[in-house]
Amino acid sequence: LATALTLGMSAEAFAKCGDFSFIAGDVNLQIGGVGAPVPVKVGMSVAAKDVIITGKDGMAQLVMVDKARLSLRFNSRLTVEKCDSDKGDADGTILSLFRGTLRTFTGLLSDSSRSKYQMKTRVATVGIRGSGNLLVQPDDGTIMYNYTIEGAHVTTENVTGRTIVSYPDQTVFARAGQAPVIIPTTAEIRNAAFNMVGTGGTGGTGDIGDTPPPPGGDVGNGPPPSQIIFSGNGVGFSIVDNTVPI
Repeated sequence: LATALTLGMSAEAFAKCGDFSFIAGDVNLQIGGVGAPVPVKVGMSVAAKDVIITGKDGMAQLVMVDKARLSLRFNSRLTVEKCDSDKGDADGTILSLFRGTLRTFTGLLSDSSRSKYQMKTRVATVGIRGSGNLLVQPDDGTIMYNYTIEGAHVTTENVTGRTIVSYPDQTVFARAGQAPVIIPTTAEIRNAAFNMVGTGGTGGTGDIGDTPPPPGGDVGNGPPPSQIIFSGNGVGFSIVDNTVPI
């Protein structure tokens, strides 16, 4: 009964940000960021302040009101802090990835929506100048990665405020308290960006091990590309949802 009432309140009280278009495995929604999470079904809506949680075998894809497409991988936790909604709100979108992996397609956003679109992690914030990326936040919260698939992205480290711009097929690595840098993009990163999701690996996110290697990579202070460990496949839309271009 409590779950039914909560779902009813969510539908009436909150403007819709988007709908779940695909679900696999263990996926739950904490409505408004409070209370017990409820299992997600295809067609359910998501609103501002909702938290999406995927388990070790879970994956979720969403079609948002602002025309963005999101794909959340296993062992992930994403909060929709604010969004453009079906009620006409156009204050911009902020997505907060506490852990895990998020694949986005934002190419259909209007120019005004794109300028107010942010993806936050515990280490850095990513703004978009383009249309597709793969964002990874390992469990320990001290490093993050952003791979630009299409367009461009601006990554700003949260402590130093240092910023770097990445372009197609470039990967940004950020460590808390240090300036973000471009590191070599490996085949594993590309695979994670373009292929269908697989099953969870040994890392806390399923994509990158939680314990980063020491600094001293080939570019800047990132880890050597041979030590960037991806497990399973990626979160591309082409297999699961062929209506979304990549």
